[in-house]
Amino acid sequence: MARAVLAWLARWLFPARCQGCGRLGPEPLCDACLPRVPLMLLPRCRWCGHWLDPLARGVERCADCRSARADDLLLARSAAPHEGLTRRLVVRLKYHRHQAAAEALGAILRRWLRHDEEAARALPLDSAAALVPVPLHRRRQRWRSFNQARLLAETLAEECGLPVVEALVRVRPTRPQVGLAAAARERNVKGAFAARDECIVSGATYVLVDDVYTSGATLRECARTLRAAGAGQVVAVTVARPIREDLLGLARRWTAEMDRSSDGEGRAL
Repeated sequence: MARAVLAWLARWLFPARCQGCGRLGPEPLCDACLPRVPLMLLPRCRWCGHWLDPLARGVERCADCRSARADDLLLARSAAPHEGLTRRLVVRLKYHRHQAAAEALGAILRRWLRHDEEAARALPLDSAAALVPVPLHRRRQRWRSFNQARLLAETLAEECGLPVVEALVRVRPTRPQVGLAAAARERNVKGAFAARDECIVSGATYVLVDDVYTSGATLRECARTLRAAGAGQVVAVTVARPIREDLLGLARRWTAEMDRSSDGEGRAL
């Protein structure tokens, strides 16, 4: 009873607002702000999901995946470019401990999954055993009081119906990946994770969930750890990924065209 009263009082004192414009309303992103977020639609690398030059015909893999590819992470897909409102929400969630931003990022994830037919086909969301959030080290989680990847996995679970299983632990602290070169990122996370063997079903498919895909080093190391513990296929979903400025304009244009040809929920008009 007391908890219900406190929850009601919190809603009365701090009514729900759009995380984009601040307008009062029940949705984490209002009808004006959510459509303004560009989505990561085709064309993209068939493995890591990175955008490809739309003028490069017949190219299925990005330069990184053509030169070297770790087999542990089967594929990755991201919902939106890491810019504008999406980037502000990620920063708010990770560095300002604003958990309401996770609900807004979850709205972006859900909208993307309903619109992006290629990602829906590529990601085994109907057959995977579980969603696995990328873990924080206990010291960082103690400071933040939550794991942002866990919050995002929970919002994704509402859409796809998969359980969220914390099958990984971070066994040593690592430097923030921001600002590190690609090789340094790989070294930074090498051996940083361990699997909870009791959470792994041998041969099963798992979906890693994180906020941003930059170089992919963290996701690859997590996938390697899961596979070493007996997992079958491992794929990854992130909310955001950096892309080139010229492709950002294309993403905005294609997302607007998609909205004009659908009802906003991914159904053709």
